[in-house]
Amino acid sequence: MASTKRTQDMEEDLEELNEVKLEEESQDESSSAQIRILTMYSKLIEGKSFSRDEMADEFGVSVRTIQRDINTIKNFVSNSTNEGHVEQVVRYSSHNEGYVLEPPMRSMLQESECFTLLKILMECRGLNKKELGILKDEIVACCIPQNQRTGFLNKINTEWTNYVEPRHGKDLIKAVWGLEEAVRERTVIKITYRRNDGKEVERLVMPVGIIFNEYYFYMLAYIKSKQEDCKDDIDKIPTVYRIDRIVAYKKKKDKFKIPYEKQFPEGEFRKRVQFMFTGPLHIIKFYCKNSALEAALDRLPTAEIIEKGEERSLVRVEVYGEGINMWFKSQGDAIEVVKDTVLGQGKL
Repeated sequence: MASTKRTQDMEEDLEELNEVKLEEESQDESSSAQIRILTMYSKLIEGKSFSRDEMADEFGVSVRTIQRDINTIKNFVSNSTNEGHVEQVVRYSSHNEGYVLEPPMRSMLQESECFTLLKILMECRGLNKKELGILKDEIVACCIPQNQRTGFLNKINTEWTNYVEPRHGKDLIKAVWGLEEAVRERTVIKITYRRNDGKEVERLVMPVGIIFNEYYFYMLAYIKSKQEDCKDDIDKIPTVYRIDRIVAYKKKKDKFKIPYEKQFPEGEFRKRVQFMFTGPLHIIKFYCKNSALEAALDRLPTAEIIEKGEERSLVRVEVYGEGINMWFKSQGDAIEVVKDTVLGQGKL
């Protein structure tokens, strides 16, 4: 009887051990499946492709198991598509010889928004055709499904074919970003700058802003004094440098500080400068024909109507420099300047 009892106990213990082992194996298998699925999904949202054989070899499982994982990802992508945004799909691409996600990232831009954005970029003519082409292709790849791309590109094809890049033809994106980092880090930089007469000069500057205006990117910077006992003049308007004319720049180890009350508000500067001509602050009053009033107010962000008449209105505007006179002359008899008060450099 005792021998029979021991045998039963051993069988029960063995059965319990087998159940624990099966549970652990199930947990391990579930964990492995999660890792496989997350790995493949990560590849897809990064714009990469993979084949079933490739994944089967990497994880040491059968092709059939990988196919089940892919079906799980397909169902997840299909069920998580947000209404009103681009629908994503996981499909096999013969070109890539593997599975891809199209588009690779959940788009926040609809087709109409992509079209508008690309139209603005092409009309600005701020980049050479190579860099603008890269941006165009990336926007389309991220936002427009594969089966809709040909039709979408046909809508902008004429303008793209006839796109005229700026005369300098330089790559700018990397330089613009590098200079923006110097602005953000408050880092002194040494630049080699090609002036309008073609002569190259070196300057040690403190960059405080990056803006875009009339086909060109500009860096706004204060010139740093070379003598330690001389104060850097940060009370004046900063110097404007066209980024395409910056032949070379190098970040220095020196950092600069600007008191909070003297922080340069590039947005306010941008509203008060025309054709990037800097100089003293002007307060100008002028009459503008009402037929041209809307265009004048859009062109001059600081403009305000003082007196509205039946045929023309009196407008007040704050601007820096003489650049506004170029615009006044271009408007013919639609504009009549009545008062121009020069306030000096002043503060923004």
